[in-house]
Amino acid sequence: MGTGLHPLGVSIRPQNLSRGKSKHKADYGAKALYEFYARITAKSLQVDRNKFYTVIRDFNDMVAERILQGGDFKVPFSNGYIRVFKYTYGKRKSLPIDYKRTYELGFRVAHLNDERDGAIYRWRWIKPTKVQRVKPYLQYYSFTPCRKIKRLLKKALTENPSLDFYEYRHFNIHN
Repeated sequence: MGTGLHPLGVSIRPQNLSRGKSKHKADYGAKALYEFYARITAKSLQVDRNKFYTVIRDFNDMVAERILQGGDFKVPFSNGYIRVFKYTYGKRKSLPIDYKRTYELGFRVAHLNDERDGAIYRWRWIKPTKVQRVKPYLQYYSFTPCRKIKRLLKKALTENPSLDFYEYRHFNIHN
């Protein structure tokens, strides 16, 4: 699974992990990233924590805006792409649940999304093909957009009815 060391030989795992029985911390956030940055960067070159978080937040917002304008984001080091994809359900049995109407009516109601002809839109990280052979470490990574980014997608779709994205099919990306 790996040594957990950065190429400089510094451990990338946070030092104070409290784990319960059979608990594994899989996600590392901005706090763990800043701690790693502080360990490998000389004191004279470091920026304060708030500035570090601001840079990360601004970069993520710029990437999200680019993707929402119909583009994609190429993950560095040939690790695939992040895009918004359109999914159509057709005759699929499990449609998304409309929780608001389900609560109001007292029984489960499917969200048919008539405004977009039954299509739903999701963020997706398309990893390169043959990941197990070429880049086995990628199977341990995932991409989960935060609520803010999901809401930006919804806002973009409601404000611009002509906005459309790729329909998802299995892609072969050879990087």
